[in-house]
Amino acid sequence: METSSFMSSLNYIQITTFFLVVLGVVMLLVSIYTVLKFMQVLKVNEFEKNQWYVIIVLIFFFVVGYTIHALDVFKVFSFPVDPALMVSLIYFFGAVFVIRAMISTEDMVKSILGEILTDNEAYTIFLKRLGAVENDFPHLKDSFSITCEHCNNKITYTIADVVRQHSNIGDKGVNTQTTFGVRSILLRPTHKCVGGRREIITVHDGDLAYRSIDQSRIIFGEKI
Repeated sequence: METSSFMSSLNYIQITTFFLVVLGVVMLLVSIYTVLKFMQVLKVNEFEKNQWYVIIVLIFFFVVGYTIHALDVFKVFSFPVDPALMVSLIYFFGAVFVIRAMISTEDMVKSILGEILTDNEAYTIFLKRLGAVENDFPHLKDSFSITCEHCNNKITYTIADVVRQHSNIGDKGVNTQTTFGVRSILLRPTHKCVGGRREIITVHDGDLAYRSIDQSRIIFGEKI
């Protein structure tokens, strides 16, 4: 009776293991396909994609690890590594995968939404981009308000806000323009608008005093 019960329990464990492993492998293969499609989008838009190859290698390692584990459960193939060590390796590389994926995602998000900087750090970056010093801009730390013509919301921003939103791209967010010898500084504050996130080009004079709104555009929108 005990032997029959043990065999029945073992068969149940084997069947459950097989089902879970096959399902896991299928999901991992779909993940590889998804990452490859994602990398194609990055390639078309000329974003850095090499770090995502590491993600694919790690996912492939999980596919191999899951398969070996299933074969070992069914005694089809005995891998010359202790099963506990194999599970530990899968856990370890699972942690490596998570941190690598988070770092890659963070880099991507920063390129789109900017990053956290203190006001002083943001002002330093702004002055460096323009090759100026703080005394050149009496309105450097002013707060400006505009109204978006699309959502009619009042948008309040500072120079520091604009730099944070575009911190990883040197020529985006802050530009200068000279017309008939008069210099204007173009800032691009962003906000959540109707249909997605909108970037508004605002024109400031050479001292950074607000002058006018130029144009706006959706930088990324809701799925339609």
